[in-house]
Amino acid sequence: MGKTSNFKLLKYILTFLIFGCTNLSFGQINLKVGYSIGYTNLDKTKSIFDRFNDNNLQAEKKLSPVKIFNGIDLGLRYKFQHFGIDLGLSSMSGSTDALNVFQSDGSLGKDEWKISIINYYLGLENYFGSFGYGVTIGTQKLKYRTDLASDSGKKVIYSESVLNSRFYLILEVPSNKISFSIRPFISTTWKPYNIKGVELVFDPQSNLPESDFDQDLIVYGLSFMFYNGPQRKY
Repeated sequence: MGKTSNFKLLKYILTFLIFGCTNLSFGQINLKVGYSIGYTNLDKTKSIFDRFNDNNLQAEKKLSPVKIFNGIDLGLRYKFQHFGIDLGLSSMSGSTDALNVFQSDGSLGKDEWKISIINYYLGLENYFGSFGYGVTIGTQKLKYRTDLASDSGKKVIYSESVLNSRFYLILEVPSNKISFSIRPFISTTWKPYNIKGVELVFDPQSNLPESDFDQDLIVYGLSFMFYNGPQRKY
């Protein structure tokens, strides 16, 4: 399935779900704000960084793969009966740097890299008292930014969005005005990213095949959410 087809499918699903919500007048809407932390194994990124480190044996600090990401989660929840529709934005990032490494002009300096995982999603939830589960569909952007000593300012080296789904459990403590929710989750993409562009920053003449840079992205994480507004009990 191509990129255009993926986004058309997502548009149709979102339109259907949002249209269906307009007929539900017996629910409640809550604002949400939260914090998420996740772990992932970017093995293709590690291979690229390892090759860079092998060419910079004099480095005082080497580039290491980013494994831990954290950031904010914002959105809305529409809850009715024992079901909920969750609309949100999640943005997590992590960073790494290397000291005393070769720059493009032959000098020695510092390389800084920031990797971001940004999700726009729509989720369906099912509740059983204070417990529940949910699943989302949306787009996930993987973005690499770098700040090289030989360049001026930060540059976006790579940015690509693919379809993504998240599966999670819910433990929620409601009250009259606010509720707190803990959500362990696992998220996965519907197809891999291809990060050959990151390799070309370090080795513009790289002749490694494109397939060597197909990066699957599975994230294991934990979210802590606060929901504001009325917390009706069913």
